[in-house]
Amino acid sequence: MSSDLETRCRYPYLTGVYLALNAIPDAYLVVDGPNCVFFRSAQIQGNHDWWSDLVRSDGLHRVADTDCTTERAAIGDSRLLLERLQEVARLPDAKVILLSAMAMVSLTGKQYDRILSQLNPRPKVPVLFVPPGSLSGDWLAGYAAVMDTLARGLSLKRMRRDPRQVAIVGYFWDRNEADHRGNLAELRRLLAGLDLRLTSCWLSGTGVRGLQDIAKAQTILSFPYARAAARILARRTGATLVECDLPVGLEATCAWLREVSRATRRQDRAEAMIEKELSDVVPRLQWLLPFALQGRRALLLGDAHLMSALTKALLEVGVDTALRVFWNDPRPGTPTADARTVVGPSHRELAQQLGRIMENEGVDLALSNSDGLLFLLRQQTPPAVVEIGYPSYHTHFFHDAPFMGFRGMLGLIQRLSNSLAQKALHDGARRQNGGLLPPRKKLPLP
Repeated sequence: MSSDLETRCRYPYLTGVYLALNAIPDAYLVVDGPNCVFFRSAQIQGNHDWWSDLVRSDGLHRVADTDCTTERAAIGDSRLLLERLQEVARLPDAKVILLSAMAMVSLTGKQYDRILSQLNPRPKVPVLFVPPGSLSGDWLAGYAAVMDTLARGLSLKRMRRDPRQVAIVGYFWDRNEADHRGNLAELRRLLAGLDLRLTSCWLSGTGVRGLQDIAKAQTILSFPYARAAARILARRTGATLVECDLPVGLEATCAWLREVSRATRRQDRAEAMIEKELSDVVPRLQWLLPFALQGRRALLLGDAHLMSALTKALLEVGVDTALRVFWNDPRPGTPTADARTVVGPSHRELAQQLGRIMENEGVDLALSNSDGLLFLLRQQTPPAVVEIGYPSYHTHFFHDAPFMGFRGMLGLIQRLSNSLAQKALHDGARRQNGGLLPPRKKLPLP
């Protein structure tokens, strides 16, 4: 039985806030807390995202702290907070400043609305308060909270909405590499096939001006990472709101195109495009799948929304899911546990479950984030692995490598089949060598 004090499979609320900041190049974050908040950026920059610039060589970092000690927090001293906000507001490339707080500071009951009213002179850029949530939410909640804050606080000009223009709200842009840039290019391509234009994507590595372009969109497509923000923006702009699942896999992509086409009255275009795309994709796969993937069993470890979408995509190509591990807290709007799903287990629980499945049931492959790999590689006979999702410390992309849409499905199958082939080669070499290859060392629990 696990204790509430054991380390669990989840990431902190502020990690999600940092990921959202990383996706908006002209946004800055001031965290009311000690200077240890600065070092959290290393979880992203230089490790998960090789294109991140949260920390800059000129010293004008996009993450700033207030060096708030316990003594300053206890007496309610906010002078350093006000000074830091003014310093950041003077930076020429700052278009929005996000303010949040560490749990140790927020517990003192600081009234940030009152503190912000004391800014003199008033900053020329908006300062938006992201409510602290470290004691009640995880990284996905932190990411969503930034978008909720932006949806309420960013100024949006009244524009004439164009029926051809659509926006996406709730895309999980966890890094600025070419897997996500490839996804965005694929989504643009699919929408263009319906004679639609993606005018704004929250979030997508674009600046504040790109976010404000959402006012032009006649239709807002809501993805699961920020449902509340999408509803707020639809009310503010008057756009039609369409809540979508992630277009991961062939069936999900077809369903997504049909859903978008119904909302925009382009059903004929959608059916023609689906027929054309499938006639290109299916012949590439039909000879491969029976030999490479059908009948395989998989483990999935990562965020609930992506892993749920991947479960359905794998089933299309004959891969059954033995176990899903969601690296987040159960909360409204998040897929919950079932017989083959665990949500936010302790590290000890996860190690035990993986050991039982690998020993008793057998697993061929795994799609996992970096931390899940540590558990998988401890197994006596590790499966073939594909690293995907946050964090991905060991897999990076320099050219478009989508995992959404039709082209994304081809990319996923390519990665899966290559990984299985490399695993078979390794196992064959071990057998031919009489088992003389050096044994894999057991790694300690993270």
